[in-house]
Amino acid sequence: MRKIPELTEKDLARFWSRVDIRGPDDCWEWTAGTRRGYGQFSISWSMLDTKCNFSFRANRLSYSIAYGDPGDIDVCHTCDNPLCVNPSHLWLGTSIDNNQDRDNKRRQAKGVQILTSKLTEHQVREILESSGSNKVLSRRYGVTQHTISSIRRGKIWKHLGGKRHTGDSYTNSQTGVRGVSPSRGRYRAIIKRKHIGTFNTINEAKQALEQENS
Repeated sequence: MRKIPELTEKDLARFWSRVDIRGPDDCWEWTAGTRRGYGQFSISWSMLDTKCNFSFRANRLSYSIAYGDPGDIDVCHTCDNPLCVNPSHLWLGTSIDNNQDRDNKRRQAKGVQILTSKLTEHQVREILESSGSNKVLSRRYGVTQHTISSIRRGKIWKHLGGKRHTGDSYTNSQTGVRGVSPSRGRYRAIIKRKHIGTFNTINEAKQALEQENS
């Protein structure tokens, strides 16, 4: 793996400005760009009169800042949260160690069975039914906008029926509701290509579908 350079004060300030820092025992979630579920952070420096720009995983940088460059060893999470960069949640191990740790924790646990979950099922259902923006909901429920987006796209809490997005549209196979992005706050109810109506909330669209089927 690429050696992590020493970060400047400017780099450090930029790095931590992208982290949702909470209590010492909580997950500190990365709020900027991601790749394959992990935070990404770019660093620029000069090498032989040439300016280089490289991207590193945020959790590796956090570990490096706190404990030193991890070298060729993987940086793993005790919390099993890829977005977390809390140094106290990070440890070094091989890929085999990481996979074994994942299996031991039963990563496929759902919702509130996950110890690091900050939301209840009731709150997640409210988020799925809300037409509010990700920014508004993140403040209301005390989680990151990335978490709200992941719930709405069905990446997490899948068993509660999160929506599968395709571009600006989504489908919810459990209800038959079709519509535009929730940030626009409009939802269409469609049954077998028959347009029933356009509504301000998912619940209104669901009710229209139920009435049509009754």
